[in-house]
Amino acid sequence: MPLFALGAGLVWCSIFFFYKYWLQAIPVSRYWLIAITLVLVSFAPYQAIFWTMAALQHFSVTFLCFLTIYFLCKPAKQNVMFFLLATLSGFICTFSSGNGMAVWPAGFLALILRREIKFTLGWVFVSVASIGSYLYSIALNETPSGNKLSHVSEALFVKIINFIAGLAGASHFRNDFLDFSDGEFPISFTYFSIYLGLLLLLLFFLALIEAYRNRNRGLIAVISVSAFIVITFAFVAFGRSSSQEVFVVFKSRYYTYSVIAIANGLFCLGYLTRQLRYRKTILHVSLAYSIFFWGCWHFNSYTNLLNQRNILDLGYLNFTKSGQWVCYQPTFFYERFYNTFFSENQDSLVQLPSTDLHTAFRNKQVTEAGFFPCSNVGMDLMPKGFVNVRLYNGEAPAIFNRKEGYAIAMVSAKDTFLLYTTLFRNSVKKFVTTGQLTRKGYNLNGHIRQENFPKGSYELHQFYFKGKEGFYNPKNEGTITL
Repeated sequence: MPLFALGAGLVWCSIFFFYKYWLQAIPVSRYWLIAITLVLVSFAPYQAIFWTMAALQHFSVTFLCFLTIYFLCKPAKQNVMFFLLATLSGFICTFSSGNGMAVWPAGFLALILRREIKFTLGWVFVSVASIGSYLYSIALNETPSGNKLSHVSEALFVKIINFIAGLAGASHFRNDFLDFSDGEFPISFTYFSIYLGLLLLLLFFLALIEAYRNRNRGLIAVISVSAFIVITFAFVAFGRSSSQEVFVVFKSRYYTYSVIAIANGLFCLGYLTRQLRYRKTILHVSLAYSIFFWGCWHFNSYTNLLNQRNILDLGYLNFTKSGQWVCYQPTFFYERFYNTFFSENQDSLVQLPSTDLHTAFRNKQVTEAGFFPCSNVGMDLMPKGFVNVRLYNGEAPAIFNRKEGYAIAMVSAKDTFLLYTTLFRNSVKKFVTTGQLTRKGYNLNGHIRQENFPKGSYELHQFYFKGKEGFYNPKNEGTITL
C-alpha cells in the first residue's frame, strides 16, 4: 500500500511536466509555471494524498486524462500512432474511476478545436464502445441519481451552486477540522469558492474562444482538460447532491480536481492577459495568490496529518463477533487480545500488530512525571447505540513529530483499549511568532459503539508515546460505565 501511494503521488507530480510543455507553446512569462506549480503541489487534496485507494483513483484518473489530451495535441498534424495511444490511455482512464468517462468528451473537444474531423469520427466510435462497456459492468445505485434518474433534476438550484463552488472548492479553508473528517455545510452565498468558480468558468469560456480562433495546441490541451474537470464536477454535483441544501463538494478528495481547475484558470489567465498593459501586475497578484494558497494548505493540513497518523497508529481494527465481520471505528487498540471478544482459538485473520506503538505500550513506564491533569471528563449517550467519551487536556506539551503523541487508555479489570486523541492547531499569529504549527494540549472526543464493549467500569489513564518508548500515568482521570 505505501508503494501504491508513492506511485500515485509520483503520477500526480508528473502533471507538472504537462504544464511545462504546454506553457512553452504560448508567449507568456515562465513565472506562470511557478504559480501553477504552487497550486499543484499544495496539500489541498490531503485525503487523496494519504488514503491509498483514493490516491490511486483520483490521481491516476487525472493523470490519464492529461496523458490522453497530450497524445491528441502533441503532433502538429494528428497521426494514427498518437491517436491509438490516446484511445488506449482514454480506455484505461475510463476504468480508473467513474468520472474517467469524461475523458472522451474532453478528447472530442480537443480534436474539434484542432479541426481533425477524420479522427473525430473515430474518436466518437471508440467513445461509445468504451463508455458502453464501462456502464455495462457497474451498478448505478450508490448515489441519489444512481437510484433514480429523475433525482438529477431535483433541487436543481442546490446542484448548480455545488457545481460552481466545486470548481474552486480547494479555496475553501476550514480550521475546525483536525483530522481527515469532512462535513457538509449549509448552502450560503458567503463562500468565496462560488465567486472564484464563476471566474474560472468565465476564463475557460474566453480561452475556449481563443483556442478556436488561434488553434494554439497548448491552450487547446488545457481547455480540453478543463472540460474533463467541468464534467467531473457535474457528475459530483448532480450525482451526489440530494434534496438537502448542503454543499457536497467541500471534501478534500474532490479538491484533486479543483486544484487542476485553479491551475488551468491561472494558465488561461496568463494567456488571455499576455498582451495587456498590466500583465505583470496580474502575474504578481497570481503569484501572491498561489503562495497564499500553498501556505494556507500547508498550515491547515499539518495538524490534520499528525492527528490522522495518531488514528492510524492506534489502529483501524476489524474483528469478528458472533461470526460476523465488523468494521470498527478508528478508536481502538488492544493489550490482551480482546479476550472478551475471542475464544482461545483466535481468528487467524486478526493478528496483534507489531508496531512501534505496540512495543511502546507493552514496555511502558508507569509514572506520573510529565503529565498534566485533564478536565471535562465524561460520557454522553449518542443516537444508534453510540456513546461519546470526552476529555480535555490544555497543558500537555505540544507534539510536532508523527511518531509521537497522546492516547487515553480505557482500562477495566480485564481489558485495555487505547482511544486516540486530537492535537490542536496553533493560531496564525502564534505560528508566525513561534514557527510551530501545533500548540500544547489535546482533546478526546471519541464515538464508540456501546454494545460491542464488555459491560463494566473503565478508568481513563493518559498514555504518551514517542517511537518505541511509552509512559503511562497511573492516576485515574475519571471513570465511565458501559
